[in-house]
Amino acid sequence: GVPYVERDSTAVVTTGSGLTIGLYAAVYYKLDVADMTAKIAALREQGVDLIIFVPHWGVEGTYHPTEEQKQVGHAAIDAGADIVFGSHPHVLQPIEEYGGGIIFYSLGNFSFGGNGAPDDYDSVLVQQEVIRSVDGTVRLGQRTLVPVCISSEPGYNNFQPIPYEKDSEEYLRVLSKLNGTFQ
Repeated sequence: GVPYVERDSTAVVTTGSGLTIGLYAAVYYKLDVADMTAKIAALREQGVDLIIFVPHWGVEGTYHPTEEQKQVGHAAIDAGADIVFGSHPHVLQPIEEYGGGIIFYSLGNFSFGGNGAPDDYDSVLVQQEVIRSVDGTVRLGQRTLVPVCISSEPGYNNFQPIPYEKDSEEYLRVLSKLNGTFQ
């Protein structure tokens, strides 16, 4: 019952509260910005309340987005996406607020089952509030970030994430990755 979207296509999901979410997934190496813009516009024309663009992009193992990721992320928000939820680098990359939307360049390996011993165990749980006003308009509200280790066992990935202790070295390391200051 978990909603998903195939690559290079769109889907519309309606939540239990009646919020309609338009999803558009794309593979970065084949991404055409004009096509992306048209697909986001088509979702908006269908009357969806919230659009999430899901690109598979970036360079594996790099903690900072490429200039191309930034340009495409900005273009998606400019085209009408509310959230850009990037994947592929397998490590955390910064979160950027842009043009009334939010860009998650990469949230790491939270649910990636392809590696029992990844180089980086850091990830984050994101709770993004979505607010529907009385007039029916929808906007993004507060965001809560919970830095986590993707495994509750040291040395291997048991696929049971566990939150880092607030203000611990690990917790602060995750935040530095998300704010772009990690070296």
